[in-house]
Amino acid sequence: MSILRVLLVMVVFALQTTYAQEGKSLCESNYQKRLNGREDADSLRLNLGYFTCLNNADPEQSKRELLALLQKPSVQADYKVLNDVRSHLGAVYVNQSLFDEALAVFGDVFQSAKAQNDLYRMSLIKMNEGIVYRKRSVFGSSMEAYLDGLQFAREVKNEPLIATILQNMGSLANSMEKFDLALTYLRESLEIHTRTKNERGIAGALANIGISLKQMGQADSAIKNYDLAAQRFKQLGDVVNQAKMNSNIGQLYMAEGQFAKAMRYLNLAIDMMEEQKNYNDLVNSLNAKTQLHIKQEQYKAAILTAKRSIQLAEQQGYLLGAKNAYDYLAEAQSKEDEYDDALSSLRKMQSFTDSIRREEQEKLVAEMEARYASEKKDLQISQQKNQLAIQALRMKSSYWIGGLLVMLIVFLSFTYWRISKLNALLRAKHADLEKKNEELAQLSAFKDRLLTVVSHDVRNPLSGIKSMLGLQAAGAIAVEEFSEWNVNMTQRVDSALSMLSNLLEWSKLQYVGLKPYPEKLDLNLFLREVIEQVQYQAALKSVYLKWEVAPGSTVLADRHMLRVCLYNLLSNAIKFSHKGSSVWLMGRQRGKEIALEVIDLGVGMDAEAKQKVMQPRISFSTYGTENEKGSGIGLVLVHELLTLMHAQLEVESEPGEGSVFRIILPE
Repeated sequence: MSILRVLLVMVVFALQTTYAQEGKSLCESNYQKRLNGREDADSLRLNLGYFTCLNNADPEQSKRELLALLQKPSVQADYKVLNDVRSHLGAVYVNQSLFDEALAVFGDVFQSAKAQNDLYRMSLIKMNEGIVYRKRSVFGSSMEAYLDGLQFAREVKNEPLIATILQNMGSLANSMEKFDLALTYLRESLEIHTRTKNERGIAGALANIGISLKQMGQADSAIKNYDLAAQRFKQLGDVVNQAKMNSNIGQLYMAEGQFAKAMRYLNLAIDMMEEQKNYNDLVNSLNAKTQLHIKQEQYKAAILTAKRSIQLAEQQGYLLGAKNAYDYLAEAQSKEDEYDDALSSLRKMQSFTDSIRREEQEKLVAEMEARYASEKKDLQISQQKNQLAIQALRMKSSYWIGGLLVMLIVFLSFTYWRISKLNALLRAKHADLEKKNEELAQLSAFKDRLLTVVSHDVRNPLSGIKSMLGLQAAGAIAVEEFSEWNVNMTQRVDSALSMLSNLLEWSKLQYVGLKPYPEKLDLNLFLREVIEQVQYQAALKSVYLKWEVAPGSTVLADRHMLRVCLYNLLSNAIKFSHKGSSVWLMGRQRGKEIALEVIDLGVGMDAEAKQKVMQPRISFSTYGTENEKGSGIGLVLVHELLTLMHAQLEVESEPGEGSVFRIILPE
């Protein structure tokens, strides 16, 4: 395969590469110009990237032509051309968000490449599977596919492909908030791109390194990498990405308090985005400029910029951009004493916020239902296959009985042994299917209960807020009543947000397939972060939070999972504590293990309640000392996360004497 063909196929397979949005006529024109009267159109179209161009201009037409091309005998007879056509078709499916169809096509290409021991194509397909899983937010499966692709690419020693996969892995690690890991992948990718003189790869790696450094709080280094990336994009004529880099630099300068530099870079980015008609990025940059005006107390300029951003965002249907713009507009209007306008802007911001949350909830429910339907269908298919297998075995047994009458005694002995073994296998499979059906039924019932809780406990606080704000705006309620209601409603909203957070974490476990990424944690710093997370809840109830751990203590655990577990245990301890009481978070050494203890002096539990909270699949909830209501998912989530981390949960409690929840972790 020539270097030109390698690069062109890589461009097709690397679905995250930015393509120029050329029209269909331009795609056809370039194709005809290069064709120049030649008749080998099937292979030539692929090599010239015609379908890559057409996929961006008109994906539906691209799909029709590719499907027609697959029917040609000349294509079916050529292994390389056939699989290149299939791969282009998979790219079209991804562009149309038909992820199941894309994975099916990529799976066929992978099996074909595996039969030929074509490590190069195997690597490309695994990279594309990783991209599909990432688009579905299934980060664990995405990283596994990338690692498989990287292994094949290293075996075939294809440096451009290795660098591209490493860059995708670095970008994924950034999304997973694993910034040290992201820097490791991205710096190796940058080194290879530099050695192979791949200018676009260098620019992309620098941009992603800038993202990692920004999230790690290293603003100066992030700005340096963004600036280098912008220079590379400028040399490549990539105005879109150059503008994004300038916007990122401007926002970092704003965060550092260097307002003049921030304004210069943001204005430069805005001018370039307007020229390219890159409206969503333009809205984000305008919002950043509005925020900068507010920081400089230039409120009239902030109002004008925010209104311009709102107009663009509403035209494009960009909900998040419009919501942020209304938020900044309300702040600027209040600073200018335009309180009626500020109140109107806040209402519009809330409307967009509600729309965004509604879309997220609908998407989550749809994903849950689709997963349930898929698993149910898989079970039905498995049952049908088992029945066919049984029929086949019985037919085979009958055939041998008819054909081996001469060896009747030997055959009967063999048949008895075979049937006994088969029956044992069938009983085992039947028991396994019954267990899976029972788990699906439990999952469905739990899902229905959670959806009922969400629809009730989220709608009620929002409806109460809407009604009370209407009364307050109309002057129908006294300030004292509004303040008293505000404290009560704050508690209810905080409870609803905590419930939604637990629901999303549980949904990720069930449908995304999270995996722990252990790291060495400084317990002093980590426990302080956890305490700060529940400080507001404790203050509302006048509960005192205390924590204690030996200096220098460390633990090996997934930071995010352990924080979710401790947050839920602390939240429960506060919930069941009396006003003016105390809650402790202690870290103790137990041999080669670390014990993290959450201790309260609240209502405690009897033996029956302790038994329920220690059952991983049991959803158990009671009212707190101030009638606080829970969803029952918190402890279910704690059990599942601790299981993933190979940790243990212990409980000590007596009625009226408080409780101790203890997490046992490796040192």
